[in-house]
Amino acid sequence: MPLHKEDLDKLECPCGHPSCEDPVYLHAACHMEAGTWVKYFDGVLTIVCSICEKPIAEIAVAREGKVNGT
Repeated sequence: MPLHKEDLDKLECPCGHPSCEDPVYLHAACHMEAGTWVKYFDGVLTIVCSICEKPIAEIAVAREGKVNGT
């Protein structure tokens, strides 16, 4: 199931403090040191481990004019 902005906004930063504005990094749990491959198809970005291609996340891409609820 693709993630949306609201899902990503709920993710905690590495320090876990609710007001922290540090970025959240998406990486593979299977091979933490590995890079990632990003594929795009039919409105969904799929991020996979570059070693075993296990899915990390699917992210729905907003249509033009639909970002931030506009």
